[in-house]
This record gives sequence, C-alpha cells and structure tokens, in this order.
Amino acid sequence: MTLTELMIVLMVAVLIAIAASSMYVASFETWQVAGAKLALQRSADEAFVRMTSDIRQGTEVSLTKSGTEMSIMLRGTSVGDSTVGTYTYANDELQDVFGNTVLTQIDSLEFDVENMEKVRIRVRLVDDRNTPEDPWDDVTQWMETAAVCRNREIY
Repeated sequence: MTLTELMIVLMVAVLIAIAASSMYVASFETWQVAGAKLALQRSADEAFVRMTSDIRQGTEVSLTKSGTEMSIMLRGTSVGDSTVGTYTYANDELQDVFGNTVLTQIDSLEFDVENMEKVRIRVRLVDDRNTPEDPWDDVTQWMETAAVCRNREIY
C-alpha cells in the first residue's frame, strides 16, 4: 500500500468517525428534549385528569382572584351546596384547596369559563433542563383541555 492510498483510507476513516460522532450528539440531544417534553406532558395530563374529573362532578364553575383561582361547586344536593374542588395558580404552581401541588413548572395558565359550566384550561410548561442561566435550551410544551359540568341544571 502506498502512502497516498494510506492517506485516502485515513481521511475516509476520519470522515466516517466525524459523521458518526455528530449523529450521536444530535440523537442524544433529541432524546433529551423528547424526554423532557414527555415528562411535562405526563405531569400536565395527571393534573388535567384530576381537574376535569372535579369539573364533571360539579354543577357550576367560577373564577376568582383575577382568573387565577377556579372553584367547582355542586349545588342543590340533599345536603345543600358543596365545593367539589378549588384550584389556585400562584408562583408557577397549581395547588388544590388543601395546598397540595397539582402541577409545577408552569410558565402560564389560563382558565376560561363559559356559562359557568364549560371550562377550557390552557397551560404552557417549561423545563429549564437544570440550566436556568441558559434559556436557549429550555423545553416548552403547550397543552389544553376542556370539560363540561355533567350535573348542571338544564332549563
């Protein structure tokens, strides 16, 4: 084998090594971003299931505190009116009436109530991936759900 052939083989091997390493780095980054988004989706889904279950049990929903607190009421039962659930958004967390944290890593949260019975919940979650000083690598996820009170009074 001549020196020229050896140099060509070496260059091809280096190019293959560079391509393989760049593919590995890119796929690793994609894996991390996908994993972070999936974690945000899972936690939001758990919160949505809990809130929509409460909404469906109630007869009406009201917003207080400038739209950052949602109360679900069950009216006209044999024992009187009762609160099914209350959810408050403050300090990037969603908490229930007992102060238990339902959802964290919230960047923005909106409750929209129509006719005191139809609720749309929109949330934007952010995972800074342990680098709060570098916002360019943050992972964000928008999620939305809707629910209707099933025990509402029909006129």
